[in-house]
Amino acid sequence: MKLADTFAVVDLETTGTSFDGNNRIIQFSCVFVKNNKIINDFNTLINPEMRIPPEIEELTGISNKDVKGAPYFDDVAGTIYSLLQGTTFVAHNIQFDYRFLSREFERVGYPELDLPGIDTVQLAQILFPTSPSYRLTELGRQLGIENKHPHNADSDAQVTARLLIKLRNKLARLPLPLLSDLAPLSSALLYDTGELFRNAYRNKKRKKKILSKDFVNVNGLLLQRIEHNVDTPDDAEYPTSNQEKKKLFAGQIELRNEQARMMNSIHNLWNKKGRAMKVIQAPTGMGKTFGYLFPTFYAIAKGQKFVVSTSTMALQDQLYKKDLPKIAGICGIRPQVLSLKGSSNYIDIAKFVASLSEEQNDATRLLQMKILVWLSRTKTGAFAELHLTKLQDSLFSEIAHRGLGNLDPKSLYYNYDFVKRQQDALKNTDIVITNHSYLLNHVPEMADFADNLVLDEGQDLSALVVSNNKQEMDLDKVKIIADTLLTRMESNVSYSFKEIVGDKFITGSQYNELLQAVQIVDHSVPRLRSLFMNRFLSDAAKNNEYTQVLLDDKKLLGFCKENLGLIRKVNRARKKLQEIKNSLEGKLNQGRKSGRLGRDSIDLLSDVLVYLDQLAENLELWDCFLPENITEIAKERLFWLTISSQADNAHLRFQIGILDGKGYLKSHLYEHFEKCLLLGASLFIPQLKSYMFRQLDLSSKVKVESYQGPFDYKKQALAVVAQDAPIVNQVERDEYISYLADAIEEICSRPVQTMVLFNSLADIEDTYHLLAEHGFTQKREVLAQGVNGSAEKLRKRFILGKQKDNILLGTGAFWEGIDLPHDQLKLLIVTRLPFQSPSNDYNRVRLQNISRQGGDPFKEITLPEAILRLKQGWGRLIRTPDDTGAFVMLDGRFIKKNYGKQFRTAFPKQLAIHEMKTKNIGPKIDGFL
Repeated sequence: MKLADTFAVVDLETTGTSFDGNNRIIQFSCVFVKNNKIINDFNTLINPEMRIPPEIEELTGISNKDVKGAPYFDDVAGTIYSLLQGTTFVAHNIQFDYRFLSREFERVGYPELDLPGIDTVQLAQILFPTSPSYRLTELGRQLGIENKHPHNADSDAQVTARLLIKLRNKLARLPLPLLSDLAPLSSALLYDTGELFRNAYRNKKRKKKILSKDFVNVNGLLLQRIEHNVDTPDDAEYPTSNQEKKKLFAGQIELRNEQARMMNSIHNLWNKKGRAMKVIQAPTGMGKTFGYLFPTFYAIAKGQKFVVSTSTMALQDQLYKKDLPKIAGICGIRPQVLSLKGSSNYIDIAKFVASLSEEQNDATRLLQMKILVWLSRTKTGAFAELHLTKLQDSLFSEIAHRGLGNLDPKSLYYNYDFVKRQQDALKNTDIVITNHSYLLNHVPEMADFADNLVLDEGQDLSALVVSNNKQEMDLDKVKIIADTLLTRMESNVSYSFKEIVGDKFITGSQYNELLQAVQIVDHSVPRLRSLFMNRFLSDAAKNNEYTQVLLDDKKLLGFCKENLGLIRKVNRARKKLQEIKNSLEGKLNQGRKSGRLGRDSIDLLSDVLVYLDQLAENLELWDCFLPENITEIAKERLFWLTISSQADNAHLRFQIGILDGKGYLKSHLYEHFEKCLLLGASLFIPQLKSYMFRQLDLSSKVKVESYQGPFDYKKQALAVVAQDAPIVNQVERDEYISYLADAIEEICSRPVQTMVLFNSLADIEDTYHLLAEHGFTQKREVLAQGVNGSAEKLRKRFILGKQKDNILLGTGAFWEGIDLPHDQLKLLIVTRLPFQSPSNDYNRVRLQNISRQGGDPFKEITLPEAILRLKQGWGRLIRTPDDTGAFVMLDGRFIKKNYGKQFRTAFPKQLAIHEMKTKNIGPKIDGFL
């Protein structure tokens, strides 16, 4: 539909959002825009002839009293209908406003709306592809458009109108090659939103402007031109005295004595001759990041190169985008910085271009338009810039990078590939910022680049070493894939291999070779599975005690020697299947090009190749059963069997891995670098020292430098443990959950931001439902993980809550890594000591391993990890020198068990921990806060 010159920007407030005919409009607002200027507006409250729900009153600020004397929709429908005629209807989420208003017109006797429509949400998604949010208020804030009364139609319509003007201006400035790519895809957009792109393309085509030098046009695809600066940082002298540092930092950051002491220690490390390693424990709030980066910049100025690695990609991005530029501005040293992540975090340009010519649904077309605009601006090609919490669309699995080895050097896009650009840029880089996972997978490459390594958040290294080295083979899945493959090959219901052989595409003997190899896998793998069960899991199956069994490498070696004929038979079949797969791929490609193959043949061969790929992937560990490989693998790794349950259809998994960093990190990481600096906030407390030294593979001779934080815990924090809290395993579950719900109600009488940490989603769900039964969720906003949404969704809702009195029930990620300073968190409740489940696959094997070595699993693993987790949980509360907050422990074991005393080491020494009955905790917190 052709767009009208006048845009009617509409916003409605209603009694509810469902289209069941039971909701009504309570406010209608419209702002008219012509020639990209606001020319008029219209606003009216409407009497809905029904009560406004309390949640709508709170959201909009419109009360029943406000609309009591307002006109009914019947009274204003004629005026509104007349005003909208001859306009283009615009709304932020047009699907709601257009449809709701149209139905209301029909209800009172007017024709349904028949206007061209524009959706500003989709426009913003395409034109601002890296925006963290497309909510109207958030977009307005990003673009400097103030929304004085969010969720009030008058204010929202004004903001949407100004947003429309900015979006149209932005669209008009897009280069012609980009508009040329966007226009054909725009038919997938809602209503007539795509017409804006087609009009912009036609207008730009007539003007024929010269393309800016900022861009490069690669076969019609517009990319940002990237030129690598090869300047080296200026030589600069490190300011050794505090007076020099304070002068340099004046007006920008406050220098703390402990921070300055740490800076000097690290400066000495970088200037020390020969190999050296330093371990530093620096608490939250001390300025650890600035403390290690500042002396590192001066070492770079002297010609040294560095790899800096941290635990997560989020922290990596913070270092790259926030911390490094700030330090560069303070000290005047501007090194060449490169941020490196795994290749799957980047877009493969050639694959993306190929996806544009394939059939896609409307949602994917919208995403492709967003990516096209993003590609014209990004210098990294990292998906993280798109601020998507999950790469849910199937397009991402199609266009994600698979590494340089998978690129076609003859492709027009090869020299512009983002991962290749990174490799090229590495030659002129001074400092690489990465994450532990990437580092552990690219140690030789990083060691070739730099002599110096910084490991920030070092306490997370061991867990990543374990996850990166764990491999498994599901013996039952192999059988399932083989069965499926045989069914697809031999089925006579549809097109089968008989026709392909009949067409002489492959010979009968080639087909029989394929069939025989698959049959060997199909029959032999279940046989070996049965033998594994009888030898290693028979007692477990009888007693139903263990689902994981650690395998002694000598016993496994003996078992595999006994069954070597069976193992080698499958190995030969694997190799034969790989040969046949390669041959079939070549024949399929030739057949496609020549047109010799019909659609049925292509579909059948494509399916077979997919299953052969899956079979090869799931049999990748089969070589580990060869005796010579068992001996070699056993030098560094352990073997174990896992079965999910003792049910008849349970899957048996053969697994290989390491269980901590001991014996791995030193030889595979530390020794590759001349100097290594390892830092963390929660590395070493007395009860954790031997545990952390094992996890991090550190020599007992390594000295740990510890620094004091800036917090006055006596004044800033209150810590309380409930004397009458139950011992979890000594009461019935219903009684325990009832206690938790009652305690939360009593303690949370004061309306402050509260986080309640649990050990399981099941406990959260049951506690939440009991709170709801008591009516507590009507009085306070209670956000329950797994009930009200995912961890990421709830984190945002918790932080952005207007009243700052939300209660969050969470587990998992909420124990660590979430930063909640000032009024974002005032009360932290821990429901039980955070012992990990011993039945977890990984934990059971680790505990068995310690027992096999003659150790005490509880003292060496279970207790230290629980103390560390409690320390991390406690660390959510006090984040800055200005914070105040209260901590509550609702686990009786903290007081009544002998090991409870050891949990006190998770807290600062100067923090007093008060013991009192649950009913007295609320008043105590009120008095403190």
